[in-house]
Amino acid sequence: MANAATRRQPLPIAGNTSARERWGVALRAFAGIVGGYGLATLAGIALAVWLPASRAEKALAGCFIGLLVWPGFVMLCFATRRVGRVLPVGVLLAVALAGVAWLGGWRP
Repeated sequence: MANAATRRQPLPIAGNTSARERWGVALRAFAGIVGGYGLATLAGIALAVWLPASRAEKALAGCFIGLLVWPGFVMLCFATRRVGRVLPVGVLLAVALAGVAWLGGWRP
């Protein structure tokens, strides 16, 4: 006897999606790719400004931290139910990272 807790939704069939769902995926991908790139760049700059190392080591560390931040933000974009909820988080993170870099002496 199946109740509401054990009923499963049917799997979506390829090509059977609405335009709204397709736009949602496109917006998530765009926000993740473009926003993630910006966050990765700002995180690398903020780290490089504050590290007490040579310029080459700072550049490498900035690149490596960017390789961690970018996929993390892309996953965050697809983990939320709506794209509108992740965009303010990305903007706040970008402002915070830019502020940290600016306090360290970075001038854009």
